Amino acid sequence: MRIAVRSSILAAVLCLAAPPRALGAGTVLFAGEYGPSVTTAPGRGALVGVDARSGALAILSDFNDPRQGPTGGLPYDVAVGADGAVYVLDREGGPRSYGIVFAVDVRSGRRTVVSELGDPTLGAMGFNPESIAIAPSGTIYVADIDAGPGTGLDGAVLAIDPASGARTLLSAFADRAQGPALGSDPRGIAVLPDETVLVLDSAALYAVDPTDGSRTVVSRFADEVQGPLLRKPYAVAVGANGEVLVVDNDHAPRVGADLERRSGGVLRVDLADGKRTLVSAFGDAGGAVVRFPTDVAVAPSGALYVTAEAAAAAGATRWGVFSLGRRSGRPALLADLGGTGTRDRRPTPYFGYGVGAAYHPSRLVGCASRPPGRQCARRLPRTIRSTTARDLEISRGR
Repeated sequence: MRIAVRSSILAAVLCLAAPPRALGAGTVLFAGEYGPSVTTAPGRGALVGVDARSGALAILSDFNDPRQGPTGGLPYDVAVGADGAVYVLDREGGPRSYGIVFAVDVRSGRRTVVSELGDPTLGAMGFNPESIAIAPSGTIYVADIDAGPGTGLDGAVLAIDPASGARTLLSAFADRAQGPALGSDPRGIAVLPDETVLVLDSAALYAVDPTDGSRTVVSRFADEVQGPLLRKPYAVAVGANGEVLVVDNDHAPRVGADLERRSGGVLRVDLADGKRTLVSAFGDAGGAVVRFPTDVAVAPSGALYVTAEAAAAAGATRWGVFSLGRRSGRPALLADLGGTGTRDRRPTPYFGYGVGAAYHPSRLVGCASRPPGRQCARRLPRTIRSTTARDLEISRGR
């Protein structure tokens, strides 16, 4: 299932509570598509940064700007290495639109191509990449829902050398000799501190051996004994302490008295027995109308941030970045990705979607004013931007 990346321009303001003081002091990164102004429909792919304390937002790399390096088609996921290096998976980049892995200098916005997934000279090819993860060793892994031998419709995990861009087929879900494949379309991927690769499809979470690609089922999403059932497992993330979190795009849907649909959630998975524990269920959160989360970013402190859709006025929707309370499980708006601006605040670029969240430990985005009780980054990055993108740097004063 592909996320819709086109929506109409919304003028309403989200009726969500201001975020509590975030535990992290870094930057939430996400891939998205934006419109340069409130009167322009989304159409420019970008890597976006949100200050974890203030909610200030800036375009870190505009994938339509050739001055920042090779351009892309549809930035879709982002990963941060142990050394702070940032990689973005563009699922439609390249001459054949089979995807590109970019390295992005988040302080200058410059992009370099690491591996063009449609180039057969680099090894196993990608066809429909969904997510990216970086191992502690630096190896890049991509989950592709259509890669693999033969027709390739069962999907596969590709391993990429960050220095050469060479690719190997680590685990093909069509190859039952490598282990079970209970569902379809491997789409979420993460890496444990011991280099074990975690992959999820529609039916299960798997542990993949990085040496031979063998798969072991960790958690079956339809097994009630292991915890809450999952409807649309979408992403997996690993925290600094090895905590494993899974995002369900449509967990526990509920329509409230306001006739608004609430759904989605984040669950913790115990690798020893596969048991799932609910961290946050948006359908039960009350108050804010939040649904269809696409990813979770975990700060070293344990603070959680999700990209998700939220309701505006008159049944309209737009995207936001939310912090999740560890105790309450409730989402609180950190960055409104469709704000129209006021007399004191310039408009937020309107975003058609926000996916592929990751956490960077450095402050990469600054804000001009200091919100009450929160601290702003000291300076903005020296990012090369187009004229329209430069105008999108905003302060999120309250």
